[in-house]
Amino acid sequence: MNLFLRKFLRLKDKYTRRYVCNLIFPYKADYFNSYWDEIISLGYNCEVNARLEDVFCNHYKHFLFTSSYEYNRELFLKALEELGNFSNDDYTVLPNGLIQNNRYRIGFHSRYPKNELFNNDKSLTSAVPAAIEELKSRVKYLAEKLENIFRQNKKVLFVIKLQYTDFNQDIEYIIKLNEVIKKKFSCSNPEYKLLVVISRKNYPNLDLLYNILPDNVDIGVVHSFAPDSNTARGGDIIGWKRLLKKYIEYKF
Repeated sequence: MNLFLRKFLRLKDKYTRRYVCNLIFPYKADYFNSYWDEIISLGYNCEVNARLEDVFCNHYKHFLFTSSYEYNRELFLKALEELGNFSNDDYTVLPNGLIQNNRYRIGFHSRYPKNELFNNDKSLTSAVPAAIEELKSRVKYLAEKLENIFRQNKKVLFVIKLQYTDFNQDIEYIIKLNEVIKKKFSCSNPEYKLLVVISRKNYPNLDLLYNILPDNVDIGVVHSFAPDSNTARGGDIIGWKRLLKKYIEYKF
């Protein structure tokens, strides 16, 4: 391959989702040979999942919050504490096609396309009960799968995208989330990291964050998040990949 063609392909791949596998991760980020036993997305939406798929090329495992949207983060903490309650709750189909768990206000992607859930006049179709039952079954399985992780003495990297509200409120939320995770583990001294990804523009003084949080909580910074309407290809994709590469390869 001549030099001109090589440079052209490098620039082309830089702006596609294949960039992480071809350049930043020449070994395609072998999930199974990384430091972590499990790498788990905690939301708040699908952007975390999209970037993990970039890194692992569909090799990493999906858990309960991999493909969800958390509308209320305090209720998300409660959901994480009460993983056994998901399948028993009421669910509602939202206008965007997500099916929401009403107790925790968490929307999940349905296996049924949106056009199968809504008629032309936006009323619900007869497929909705089957879609909700399928989701309940899937959510129950994924909740049990996540609960089982907490029963094992595994090295786990949790990744969460933090939507900015207020500096002090965000710090309080991160600390509470870390406490919930630590309490969920059966072992007294679990080996895990909570990687909280933030958008740089919302936190001009990062030193304050680093000094306040406990040692097993790290802050990861990207320039911008993707809009909710384009989590697959929006935002600072390269920044996400570089950040995740660091935590996959790092030996704690």
